[in-house]
Amino acid sequence: MASMYFNLFGGAQLNEGAIVSTFGLTPKEFAVAHFIASGLSPKQTAEKIGRSTYTVRTQLKSIFSKTDTHRQNELVALLLRVN
Repeated sequence: MASMYFNLFGGAQLNEGAIVSTFGLTPKEFAVAHFIASGLSPKQTAEKIGRSTYTVRTQLKSIFSKTDTHRQNELVALLLRVN
């Protein structure tokens, strides 16, 4: 899989390939993680990617399980460390 980098916070980047392979996230879960890491709420993320808030929250629970995190701020810190 080719690595893709997403800009966050005007300079920080997430490496999709590294994060997906490290935690076994699906591409859709990575998209949710990316927008959460960018500072969007689950509702804003749902609007951005065209899914329901319920779906985004369900995917976020799966991401928490796969990354052994429990809160959004823990998830963001972990994702930034994996880079």
